[in-house]
Amino acid sequence: KQRSFKNLAAQSCFAALAQADPARAVTELRSLPKGEMREGSASSVVNVLAKKDPSAACDLLASEPSSNGFSSYYAPEIMMEWGKTDPTAAAARLASLPDDIAGEYAVGGLAAVWAQADPDAALAWAKTLKGDRKAAASTQVYTTLSREDAAAAWERLKSEPGHLRGKTSAAIHNVVADEDPKKAVAMLKGMEIPSERRIATSQMIQNFGWSETRLGFELAYQLDDPTARREALGSLMYYAAWGSGDLLKEQMPKLTDRERIDTANQVLDGLMKKDPKEAQDYFLALPETQRSPDDLREMMGAYSRKDAAAGLSFAMSLSNPQEQTAAVNGLFATWG
Repeated sequence: KQRSFKNLAAQSCFAALAQADPARAVTELRSLPKGEMREGSASSVVNVLAKKDPSAACDLLASEPSSNGFSSYYAPEIMMEWGKTDPTAAAARLASLPDDIAGEYAVGGLAAVWAQADPDAALAWAKTLKGDRKAAASTQVYTTLSREDAAAAWERLKSEPGHLRGKTSAAIHNVVADEDPKKAVAMLKGMEIPSERRIATSQMIQNFGWSETRLGFELAYQLDDPTARREALGSLMYYAAWGSGDLLKEQMPKLTDRERIDTANQVLDGLMKKDPKEAQDYFLALPETQRSPDDLREMMGAYSRKDAAAGLSFAMSLSNPQEQTAAVNGLFATWG
């Protein structure tokens, strides 16, 4: 308790010092021995510098290695604050920071702020980036553009290179889907190049998961790639199991035997969050060829956290010795 109090006190003191005298705060910070107090105090100083002197904040992020990840936490905030006043300078500084300090979230944050003031300049900068940074920045720019005029943003996106269209189109679809999900699906189906449509479909399904699960299923059944289809259905079956028993029953006959096996773990997980009794009934209703001991173990781990006594009763009621063993192991593994 005493150590915790000292660390909290140090963080408060350094935050106040950074407000009054940033240079001295950095100097005093670097005189501390490496450890928990220094890391906590560094995050306090960075938090203040993000608004007062973002360049100095970046210097501190780069020079203070962190075991608790405060660098990647504060980098987006720094870039967004800096982007409001001098996005070009922020972009130049960002280029010198590695991904473990300033990754996609920092890039996206800067792009979003920059696009509000000058979308053309923000997009031009985004196109100079590579890989995930390029996708993150472009997505944020097109999100901003689509909020102003989704139709115009969609037409503009059509002139972009193919790899960028597939990854970025979801930004426009998501904005449209907030108002009219079916219109967003129609836009998606109108994409002519299969590879781009496949990428955009997977991303839209992820966003539809909870709010528009039925539409998500409609898209998932159109996926040709077996891996993408399996992952999409697993996610959607989880949401259906947790949120809508009727939707779950509606979708089950549409799945192949292999898909029912592959998605059983997600269904059980969703049902456990809703009602453990429904999860055990679902498991027992599965043909034995579709029951997985691994899925049962995971289900019982969740059961032990919700109602251990009921979980033990269910485990002992199983007639298959292998399943009973898996259930008991899963139940007690959580208790450690």
